[in-house]
Amino acid sequence: MKKTRILISSLLILQISWLSSLCLGQKDIKNEVTKNILAFHIRYSLDSELGVNSGNIISLRYLNTLIPLGESEMELYIYKDSSLLYPVEGYILYRVENPGFKFNTQNGSIKLDNFHSFLSDKVYLLAYKETTNEIKYISGNMFLSKIAEDFQLSIETPKSFYRYLVLKYFNYGLKDVSFVRKSKDSYIFKAFSETINDKVLVTVSLFDFDKTKIKMISKKTIY
Repeated sequence: MKKTRILISSLLILQISWLSSLCLGQKDIKNEVTKNILAFHIRYSLDSELGVNSGNIISLRYLNTLIPLGESEMELYIYKDSSLLYPVEGYILYRVENPGFKFNTQNGSIKLDNFHSFLSDKVYLLAYKETTNEIKYISGNMFLSKIAEDFQLSIETPKSFYRYLVLKYFNYGLKDVSFVRKSKDSYIFKAFSETINDKVLVTVSLFDFDKTKIKMISKKTIY
């Protein structure tokens, strides 16, 4: 079973490795976002399930609850968000809404309920450049693109991170971002999350700005 787990993880990694720079037609954006979201949730669901089963044993029945059988289309709603701007010219931001892992099949609508649970798992943000048909995956519980280099971030200017963090944690609806302090290897910011209605801390690695973590001030890291 260990070999099976490694094989599944390898396939997911191979599938996702080209997503951030894939060129595609605009009509296929929904398909690519669907694959990204599903691959991400399957990966973490397997980790969670295998963690509580001795001997890394998992049932085929459980695997079938993570993958819709036959022809199906995941319900996702994609809207152009003209209220936000991406710092790289030509990219348009799109808000993606997931009503709850519902799939339309030839036999009707089904819902998959066995995915690993995440907070703020209904909203995602991506940037799309029509002239090159490229997607950048910015925010949400999916495999994300490296986007820090697109922003003018400076260690000497903590405020330069505010806009970056608002977009990166778009799924948390950050408001009132402010700088708290600098530690040995990171910057720490605080903000209010409208999504979870609580204050949060965001940590940004000073060695790799794409490496960030968010947590409720009174609780453990949530992503």
